[in-house]
This record gives sequence, structure tokens and C-alpha cells, in this order.
Amino acid sequence: MRRPRTLRTPNVRSIANPDLTDSAMDNIILIIFGPLCTLALGLGIFSFLRATKHARRPDGEGKMITWAIIGLAGFVFSLVSFVYFLLPIIIARL
Repeated sequence: MRRPRTLRTPNVRSIANPDLTDSAMDNIILIIFGPLCTLALGLGIFSFLRATKHARRPDGEGKMITWAIIGLAGFVFSLVSFVYFLLPIIIARL
């Protein structure tokens, strides 16, 4: 007796570029988002240091707010990049 055919969902990566395997795509993502995550974290730290420097000045409220917003954006981008792109790849390789 023949087994019934089931619907298979195609692998999106194989449709986009059949030459790249999953590990090659993971390497590319690590190469792109690893340095971006590190740079965004560095930007966040640097920006908050600048914000605290301007907070001590009597007329530095505008610059303090600007640097704090830039720092927060750097931390958010770094965290989102790490959690959604880098962490699953690192856990899969363990």
C-alpha cells in the first residue's frame, strides 16, 4: 500500500540561494551581526558616558537628552541583534 503524500514546506534558504548551506548562512550572519552588535554596544556605552558628562553642566540638558537617546538606541539595537540573530546560532553550535 502506498503511503499518502504529505505537503512539505520548502526551505526558504534553499529557494533563495541553493548553493548556501545552513552553516554557511550562519557564518555570514555571525560575520555581519557580530561586529554590528559590538559596535552598537560600544556606541551605547560611549553615548551614556557623554550624557553623564553633559548632565553635570548647567546648560547641558539638550545635549544630555540627545546623547541618552543615542545611547538607548545603541543598547536596544545591540540587545535585539544578539537575542534574535547571534544567540540562536551560538546555542545551536553548542
